[in-house]
Amino acid sequence: MTTPIDGVDVVLADLDGVVYAGANPIAHAVESLTAVAQRIRVGYVTNNASRSCRALA
Repeated sequence: MTTPIDGVDVVLADLDGVVYAGANPIAHAVESLTAVAQRIRVGYVTNNASRSCRALA
């Protein structure tokens, strides 16, 4: 059975709107990305400068 990540080398996930929306986590995002990270590399990016790098870490 194939999965949506078959053949994918890395996933880059935008934080704002994918992992969280405002101060609220997106339902199942962390669990899903954790499961993906067990198979391939996952990186996190953002284009929202409202939080510092230290706040995101």
